[in-house]
Amino acid sequence: MKRSANPLLTHLSVVLLSVCLLLPPALIAGEKPLRIYGSGATFPAPLFSSWMHSFTAEHPKIQPDYQGTSSAGGLKDLAEGRVDFAAADFRIADEQAAELGGGILQVPMAAAGVVLVYNLPDVGQLWLSREALIGLFSGEISRWDDPLIAKTNPNASLPDLPITLVARTGASGTSYNLTTHLSTISSDLAQQIGATLTPAWNQVIERPGGLIRGAGNDGVISLVRSIPGAIGYVAYPYADFTNTPMAAIENKDGKLVAPSPVSFAASMDAIRQSPSIETLIDPAGESAYPLIAVSYVMLRKDYDHPQKRQAILDIVDYALGPGQQIAERIGYIPFSPAAIEYVRRQLEPLKQPPSEAAEPSSGERQPVNTNQTDAQSNSHPEI
Repeated sequence: MKRSANPLLTHLSVVLLSVCLLLPPALIAGEKPLRIYGSGATFPAPLFSSWMHSFTAEHPKIQPDYQGTSSAGGLKDLAEGRVDFAAADFRIADEQAAELGGGILQVPMAAAGVVLVYNLPDVGQLWLSREALIGLFSGEISRWDDPLIAKTNPNASLPDLPITLVARTGASGTSYNLTTHLSTISSDLAQQIGATLTPAWNQVIERPGGLIRGAGNDGVISLVRSIPGAIGYVAYPYADFTNTPMAAIENKDGKLVAPSPVSFAASMDAIRQSPSIETLIDPAGESAYPLIAVSYVMLRKDYDHPQKRQAILDIVDYALGPGQQIAERIGYIPFSPAAIEYVRRQLEPLKQPPSEAAEPSSGERQPVNTNQTDAQSNSHPEI
């Protein structure tokens, strides 16, 4: 007599077969995926995470991971050999780059606007002149109904509320880009604060409750959204994704411009037409948004793991190709064809066979003082 199959065992066999068919071949064979680790600026973190998620979906044998900590934190991790690449919202001096981690390449990989987010429930669009902006960050303006703010918001119901500035903790590339702009438009702030990763806001904003700090772009926007009367600075995609109100600010031409893909495009046009550090810091043009920042990826010049070096090149190639549509979709500024070609040229040294003198990744790395990193504002007109 023929024995009938056990229904439970049959069901389990079907389930197991289905799971195996869905698994990548490398995992079925027991092959470990190649892991690539990066850390650094929170400014480009949403974009990098989106790129890596999409890349891994197409290349399951490679699993990149990026942790947004801070620009300075990423450089420290790279210098001490904890990660394969880092990201920062500025370039470091060439001399320092030559010493860090055995020598690194710095390539621009992301661009976005730096925006001022605020929590004023009864106010629609907030308009800030340069005079008001300087007053906010110098501590001279302490309440929202100040005449300098009211001047450009005549129809707004500005509250009689104290202003709380939400700034970044520690060394921050976003802070560096903001203070570089503020130092350009105000000689007083240039002396009081300067262009720095670690602005001493507490030296100019001394009133109780006038200053608090958040970790990363996400920490800043979370605090602003929870504190009535708060204002802070973050990358545009963080504000756009959370639908947090963003101030329109006065540009070099004296026009009040709200952050948007259109005003960012006008800024990039101005930078391409007049390529200089000054233009990058404060682009001209009636429609140009005045605060633009670029994030750089720091890659080792020598990787002793050939597969890892090639995987990193493949990830960057994906970012410069299909990844540009992702960048535009989530609020970053897509690179122009000239910018993409520029980045590809910068990567040529990595495409050569590794040097015989390549420093092993497990060896000692050159220390770097991330609190005194020599940041440079370098313009890339191709972007």
